[in-house]
Amino acid sequence: MSDTNKHKINSKFRIGLIGIGEVPFSVRNFWNRKNFDKGEFLALRAKKKEQIIDKEFNNELINLKIMSTRKVQVLKCKCGAKYAACVEPDCYEDTDWLKDLRKCLKEGGTVEMESAEEFRFTSCTCEDEQTLFS
Repeated sequence: MSDTNKHKINSKFRIGLIGIGEVPFSVRNFWNRKNFDKGEFLALRAKKKEQIIDKEFNNELINLKIMSTRKVQVLKCKCGAKYAACVEPDCYEDTDWLKDLRKCLKEGGTVEMESAEEFRFTSCTCEDEQTLFS
């Protein structure tokens, strides 16, 4: 048995006693509210997940682009070995790095700027290797 007028109209429509034109909009809204398709909900959820993944992927690409344009200040030994490095903004402010930089230059080393992608450490072949790290 039906409980309300909406239920009565709903059952009359399902049996075929009345057509869709005779069904009031309040009953149609009731149908839309009660019969929400689960597939639509899952599709919306999947779309939101893809948007989140795309946003994270774009953030990673931006970070990679920033890293590829970053420069590294490299300390080179007399023999040309790269034994220390500091990322560009930090190399001007870090006091420990500046002390090591002065020490390297006093001992005959050199300083160069390289891109962060291309930089690789190399082993020192000098005989007085201990003076660099003490």
